Order: sequence, then structure tokens, then C-alpha cells
Amino acid sequence: MSKIPLLEKLSLRVKFQVRELNSRVCHWVFRVKSKPIRVSQKPASILTKYL
Repeated sequence: MSKIPLLEKLSLRVKFQVRELNSRVCHWVFRVKSKPIRVSQKPASILTKYL
């Protein structure tokens, strides 16, 4: 058995696990740290930065 396919499979599995962990951590942070915002009649500007 060639090592390359095995390493590729391992790499894909690790990447999947990292994405899964990242997703779980983000959801946990959002759930724990999210706070309701107050709605007002004042105008607002929302600026976002995309990376």
C-alpha cells in the first residue's frame, strides 16, 4: 500500500475534525456570549470588513 493515499486520507480526516471542532467552539461561544440588543428608533450605520 502506498503511503501517499494513506497520508491524504489522514490529512482529510484531520481537516474534517478541525472544522468540526471549530464549528462546535463557535456555536458554544455564540450561545454563551450572545446578548440581546435593544432596539431604538435612532438611525444606525453598520460597517463590516470582509477578509
